[in-house]
Amino acid sequence: MPKSTYRVRMVRHPAAPEGQYYEVYNQRTGEAAGAYATFLEASDEVLLRNRLQRRPHLTLSPA
Repeated sequence: MPKSTYRVRMVRHPAAPEGQYYEVYNQRTGEAAGAYATFLEASDEVLLRNRLQRRPHLTLSPA
């Protein structure tokens, strides 16, 4: 299993603010997992998804 399954890619789109957006995608399947306006938001999502993939017993639910 690769270290990180999810990655960020920039997508140019004329309807997006500033003409681009950042997409989180699964590099094994190529499927998009979400679109974000800023690279920081997208990279936070990538870190979270990759961390949860490695430790599936961790969840986002509050204690």
